[in-house]
Amino acid sequence: MPVTIKRGSIAELRANEHGLTRAHYAEVRGHDGARIDWAAFEDLEARGGAFVLCAWDGLTLAGYVIAQCVQAPIDGREFCFVVAIYVRPDSRSFGRARSLMNMTTDIARSMGMHRVSWSAGIRDRIPSRFAVYLDRLSSRRGSRLRCTEVVYEEELV
Repeated sequence: MPVTIKRGSIAELRANEHGLTRAHYAEVRGHDGARIDWAAFEDLEARGGAFVLCAWDGLTLAGYVIAQCVQAPIDGREFCFVVAIYVRPDSRSFGRARSLMNMTTDIARSMGMHRVSWSAGIRDRIPSRFAVYLDRLSSRRGSRLRCTEVVYEEELV
């Protein structure tokens, strides 16, 4: 199945996602409680603070990335935060998520960003030792906190 990945827009994503964003949220969070503020994303995109990539399988949206340009408060340098990356389950195992991330990194680098950061949900996955430690620590304190995501970063040189 050949797929074309290209820059898109929030409007294009909204017009073609047909429930993908809700499926993404449900898969990561375990429930369908997504309340996406599309107007905020469109405003951010209009100001150059976000970009969208779409993976197309013919005329069907197979996956997407929504990335936000963020200024780090510690050093003032801009970086790219991947707000969402999702590939339809029937389109997985073909390297599409990797291709989306590679293109995201290329765009961030071309925009002068110094790193790309993204989080991955760990629901129903084997958690890291640190996540297990945090879960135990919070349960000893009587808290209901639990680790649901792990953040990854790639420095761009």
